[in-house]
Amino acid sequence: MDKVLPWIGQPLPAIPTDTLASLTTTLRGLFGHFGGDFAERGDYMEVIKLVLLFLGVKVPMTLPRPCAVSRARFLQPCKYYLSMFLLLDVPEMQRLLTEEEVKEVEVMAPYVALHYVPGMCTAKDATASPSNLLTTIYHLRLIRDDSPLVATIALNKWKKHLNWISPELAIFAIFNKNTPVEERQALANELYSCKEDWVPGELPIAAMATPGPNFPTNDLFWHRGEPPSLVTFITFRSFLLWEVMSHDHSKLVWLTRDTTEWEEFDDYRELHFLANNMMVNHLHLHLHLLLHLHLHQHLHLLLHLLLHLC
Repeated sequence: MDKVLPWIGQPLPAIPTDTLASLTTTLRGLFGHFGGDFAERGDYMEVIKLVLLFLGVKVPMTLPRPCAVSRARFLQPCKYYLSMFLLLDVPEMQRLLTEEEVKEVEVMAPYVALHYVPGMCTAKDATASPSNLLTTIYHLRLIRDDSPLVATIALNKWKKHLNWISPELAIFAIFNKNTPVEERQALANELYSCKEDWVPGELPIAAMATPGPNFPTNDLFWHRGEPPSLVTFITFRSFLLWEVMSHDHSKLVWLTRDTTEWEEFDDYRELHFLANNMMVNHLHLHLHLLLHLHLHQHLHLLLHLLLHLC
């Protein structure tokens, strides 16, 4: 196995060690979780196992049998890139792929494993989405020197999907247990400071305001290269969720208390329940994977090879 997976134990460029450890822990958890999509869609589990193999985690599996590639089966390119990467030392794979295609696999497999799959697996969590969006963009910015093509195309795609850091949606992070306590408290303080500008029952309907299309690539938004705080995006329009639930100023007391006391308030628990039971449609996330697939002309050979090796 060490011969086939020569990168195991070697540092992956630009991605911090603690991030890789966290990613591995998250995917291990998903590997052991057989609910929702992961029970109904075997391809979800297969791609998670392949990513764990990529990260050097021993996983009992056989390589997934290939099938047609289409946008309807958005995980197939993920599985093919990862499978080909895992088999790059196999003579049959070396004979099948050109030098240019090998380079493509070497670029796309880390992108799939470190950026695409983690984002896809958590994309349905409404309360995690604001932080996940900033983290995804941050990690893509980190690899701009090592993988300029992938980073440039993916960051340009994210320019069109910034709704989760609009004032109306960024506040959802306050209801996520994985948001740092300091960030949750800061979000509460900032939101409460905006209450005078919010007239309950009269929040005007308006288009969501995002930082602008240059946000993922403009260094001005990323002080010292770090992700901006979600507090940056909070305005009186962040009370949209409160508006939907017919809350008013009398139901904001929990915002003035320490995070450890929030669960004592019915108003908080009501909003927390709603925010954590929303299902997010993450189809747009799937589409930004398909960057430059040059392998379609070789798919019939690839299918034959993978069928043989499996």
